[in-house]
Amino acid sequence: MLGRTLFDARVGLMASFLLVINAFHVRYSQEARSYSWFALLSVLSFIYFLKFLEDPTSGNRRRHLVASVLAVYTHFFAGFLVLAQWLSLRLVDRREVEPLIKKSWRQFAIAILPLVIFAATTGVGVLRWIPRPGWTSLHITALYLTGGGGERLLWLYAAACGLALVPVLPALVRFRKCGPDQWRYRLVAIWLLFPIMAVFLISQWKPCFLARYFIFTLPALALLAAAGIRRLSSRWLMGAALLLFAAWSLPAVDALYQKDLDTGREDFRSATRYILAHAEPGDVILFHQPIGRMPFEYYRSRTPAAAYPIVLYPAHGDGLTFKDFYAGSPPPPLLESVPSRYGRVWIVFTHNQLDRGPDRTTSFISARFPKQYPISMRQEFQEIEVRLYCRTRLGREASGSANVGGSPPK
Repeated sequence: MLGRTLFDARVGLMASFLLVINAFHVRYSQEARSYSWFALLSVLSFIYFLKFLEDPTSGNRRRHLVASVLAVYTHFFAGFLVLAQWLSLRLVDRREVEPLIKKSWRQFAIAILPLVIFAATTGVGVLRWIPRPGWTSLHITALYLTGGGGERLLWLYAAACGLALVPVLPALVRFRKCGPDQWRYRLVAIWLLFPIMAVFLISQWKPCFLARYFIFTLPALALLAAAGIRRLSSRWLMGAALLLFAAWSLPAVDALYQKDLDTGREDFRSATRYILAHAEPGDVILFHQPIGRMPFEYYRSRTPAAAYPIVLYPAHGDGLTFKDFYAGSPPPPLLESVPSRYGRVWIVFTHNQLDRGPDRTTSFISARFPKQYPISMRQEFQEIEVRLYCRTRLGREASGSANVGGSPPK
């Protein structure tokens, strides 16, 4: 529908096909998070944005407003979606809609104010594990967004997008108002590029650059590539181009069922069962990344055990609370007090390896705890490392997984 509104039905159909065979889109459409809603609501926001520009009625304005607000409540980055729409209007002469759209911008700001206050008061603790991006991060993100088919698929998308933009490039580089025909290309290009570059710059100060956060730009990428294919001179060439996209995209889709495209999914099911199978009364547990408590609590509730470790960190109440996700890594004073207070402590590590080696918390624990706990046990799962430090013998020791003495687990 969006492709037909912007270009024609053929572009819309081809863009839909490109999205269907995009492994990155397929991967996050299968995950029980908000990413598929994020992409859908972004498309709806643009559909009603265009409908409002063509027919500036209060009904179209309200639909655009609702879709945009819901998109932001689905994911913070949808705010860049609305900014992209605002920027695009600076480049088209639509004076008749400016007073009406200004009302939408004000109402949008009011509607997302609770979310802004929430983010300002809770901070970005849940994102602390994200590293600061470099130029290679842009290249890796481009590989993921184009479907994970490698360099050749990336260059194929670049060629198709270039074919769409080259005929209107002289008009695009001039930051002046233009007609609807040139403006539609500007709109899609801004939707695709502006959020990625804006977040990249922001992340030099507060790192929040993650490829999956840009899944809402995939429809723009598909539309732009489809518009480029549409410029080919015959249906045979269009069909051949789509076959080439499929031939280089579908292997990555098939590979998803063997291994994740961008990042491994932590195997908290196995890790939790392992901990509960070896837990004893009086055990405590700490999570290197506070957000790891959420999946642990889920599998804990579904796994009968003789004893359940007491959560030492993060803990902001009797049960799981939203504050636990924003707590950051365990503070050094807490870690220093653990050996003198507890005989057995479990530690769950996730995302603790940086380019230069273990992060500060991991290094602190590896250096201090073995000096005070003579026995340790270590087990690895997908994207997770579980350690048990104790001062007494292991009651239900896993074969070959214990270290006796003061040396840190390897």
